Amino acid sequence: MLRSSATLRLVFVFTAILAALVAGYSEGAERKPNLVLIFADDLGWRDVGYQSDGAFLTPHIDRLAAGGMVFTDAYATAGNCAPSRACLLSGTYTPRHHVYAVGSTDRGPDNLKRLVPVPNKSGLPKEVVTLAEALKAAGYATGHFGKWHLAGPDGAKPSEQGFDATYDSFGDGEVKEGSEGNKKGPPEDPKGVFTLTRKACDFMEANKDRPFFVYLPHHAIHGPLQMRPETAALMTKEGAKSKVSASYRGCTYDMDASVGMLLEKLKALGLEKDTLVVFTSDNGATPGSPQEPLRGNKGCYYEGGIREPFIASWYRRDRGGREVRRPDQQRRSVSDLPRGGGREPRRRARCWTARACCRCCAARAGCSARRSSGISRLPQHAGHPRARPGLSQPPGQRDPQGRLEAPPLPRRMAARRRARKPRLQPRRRTLQPAR
Repeated sequence: MLRSSATLRLVFVFTAILAALVAGYSEGAERKPNLVLIFADDLGWRDVGYQSDGAFLTPHIDRLAAGGMVFTDAYATAGNCAPSRACLLSGTYTPRHHVYAVGSTDRGPDNLKRLVPVPNKSGLPKEVVTLAEALKAAGYATGHFGKWHLAGPDGAKPSEQGFDATYDSFGDGEVKEGSEGNKKGPPEDPKGVFTLTRKACDFMEANKDRPFFVYLPHHAIHGPLQMRPETAALMTKEGAKSKVSASYRGCTYDMDASVGMLLEKLKALGLEKDTLVVFTSDNGATPGSPQEPLRGNKGCYYEGGIREPFIASWYRRDRGGREVRRPDQQRRSVSDLPRGGGREPRRRARCWTARACCRCCAARAGCSARRSSGISRLPQHAGHPRARPGLSQPPGQRDPQGRLEAPPLPRRMAARRRARKPRLQPRRRTLQPAR
């Protein structure tokens, strides 16, 4: 389970979503699969039961992992909140959407700065097409319930970025759409985890007869930490098993309880077999939860700051208990979601599918991203009619037959290499014996 990939940075796994969509459509499924994305806040790689050697109690997340696919090498695309969420929702890296940090990038004493701070944006503008807009174009009902953190002066609200329904709360009443900040909730609803989950469950029930996408970004376990009174008693009893504080473990335990509430609702609605549930986090844990043997925590780009727990579970498709130890890039898989849903977004000038943006899309929408350093990965997943074995392996990795797969050459470089004339071998000169 403990495996480092220090040479791969800013990587996030969404292959499971694409594989499930493609598999569903390849068999001619009548109903499009529902998508539920549970997005924790500041949850580290070792902050879940199945990866913490028993230090954290997360029975519902562990059950989700046992019945689905566990990605042991999943990486967030940034070391803190806003840029990670901007990458997730836009399908692009920070140099495209320019959300590099929370607040300003101009920090620290001027005499100690080695580089000029890069200009930073406070959110995603309306021109950026989001994941919700792409899925909405494919016929999905879209709902956002929880933290947004992308509606600064440069950004837009969730309702302006493709979500049909949006709601945010800390458990003591609805807060203004797009609000920032963090606080405690009522004692019986720490950080509003149960209120947000109930709203998401109501949305699923209201749209049970059509495909839906639920984006559930919790405020937990971001500080200030909070837990229910009964949870506090349990954490005190279990305190000897961990060096992490009881409040940290208790806040995680209560968030896990909300995950169980959502899973039970899906089962009660009869949607368990038609819904893909994904659980992950935006960045690494705070220093309150050491991530050894990983180095670092939230805010840095060592393993401890960007490596995340990642689970993808679909009851109808998964055999359960499988581990994927292969890293994958977020944009390569997220950008194919609209195609998996059967349509491509026809929207504004800046296309959401930056990596999979084809020429026809660019001509139709005036896409400024052009063809952008990549191709569609739909043929690489099992179940697709054009799938070929071994293509889903990263360059330089071994395919299922054990053969080493060399990274493909860029098209222009390959053409130049074919057209290159063979070099003339220099004529060897033989030394004559002295007379």
